[in-house]
Amino acid sequence: VAMPRVVSPPELPGALEEAGQRLRDGRLVAFSTETVYGLGANALSAAACLGVFQAKQRPLTDPLICHVPSVDEAVKLLVLTEAEEVAVRRLGGRVLAWPPLV
Repeated sequence: VAMPRVVSPPELPGALEEAGQRLRDGRLVAFSTETVYGLGANALSAAACLGVFQAKQRPLTDPLICHVPSVDEAVKLLVLTEAEEVAVRRLGGRVLAWPPLV
């Protein structure tokens, strides 16, 4: 397992490109948030998601979060009945985003 590389602000643009390429390649990316460190993967890659479970020794019954830029993009990833899609579209902008959109 390769050791993580700490990125300082002057290196940030290159590091973001590197992180994007790692995600596209199905590899994991660690990142800091306001309070903790996160471990990211391509949510559309089963192998990459399994890598998160393995790296964190997380049970497969403990779901992962998938971040999407909009309700439209979320709907594309879901299998919904017509009524469920209506509900997601009505509520999605308020409950699927943080901070909530107003």
